[in-house]
Amino acid sequence: IWVVLDNATGATLKRAFWMYGQYSRDTRKFVGVDLDKPRTDWVQIAEANSVKALRCEDSDELQSCLKTAVAITSPVLISLKTQAFEDYPEGYLED
Repeated sequence: IWVVLDNATGATLKRAFWMYGQYSRDTRKFVGVDLDKPRTDWVQIAEANSVKALRCEDSDELQSCLKTAVAITSPVLISLKTQAFEDYPEGYLED
């Protein structure tokens, strides 16, 4: 079972680039991490590769998705929609 935390913004990468990448910090540009134009459809990608996939729109659906995934005897991907880049790193909004 693979779980994709789908926030469409690459928030984890943005935070790492901000903390460790001088270019990203200086320019406030994050190259290759915005996955929302068009939004990446992880379920469609999995199914195109013959992998069963489930979509969870929120954490309330997660338990049901996990129960379904455990019952499947082949590889399964769960796409869990999560909150986007909600907390900017310190200094991000400063000029």
